[in-house]
Amino acid sequence: MTFKDALDLLARWLDESVGQLIELPSGQRKGLRLTQDYTLEEIEEFEDEWDIDFPEPYRQFLLAVGACEIFYGGTGLGRGVSFSRLDAISELYHEYFDRKESQLFSQFLPMGAIYGQQQVAAFDITRETPENFALFSDEQQATDWAAAAAVTPPWVRFEDWLIRLMELEGEPEPTPGTTGG
Repeated sequence: MTFKDALDLLARWLDESVGQLIELPSGQRKGLRLTQDYTLEEIEEFEDEWDIDFPEPYRQFLLAVGACEIFYGGTGLGRGVSFSRLDAISELYHEYFDRKESQLFSQFLPMGAIYGQQQVAAFDITRETPENFALFSDEQQATDWAAAAAVTPPWVRFEDWLIRLMELEGEPEPTPGTTGG
């Protein structure tokens, strides 16, 4: 599966689900719900407002899919993944940034949560490599994310992580892109 295939499949499942449980190819029934779709102009407006440049794969994700909640209705580790609405990021994740010299949007771009694993999904937008996406324990402050990443290299390509998430139909497995708490 390619990244484009994963985006197309997710968009199709969102269209089919319309907030209801649907049967996935594995036979599991899970829900998917679109919470906001985006135009390129809306994305660029957000980037300008916060003086940030999104990683290109995240921009592609927002344009093809949008903000959404996916694979909810599962059990265990597969209780759902949320991709946050842009207008909610600052409010949703401010507690991780402790209002100190904020790394929010200057180093880290939190963009979602993995419910069953109690993790925050974030990009390190200062990394000069495609491996700039990681999952962090929701018990960690963002000020600890860089140190945690140095001990347990969590960085992966967002595209690879999303492809794997789609292949597993939302039943995430612990990945190298995960730091402990």
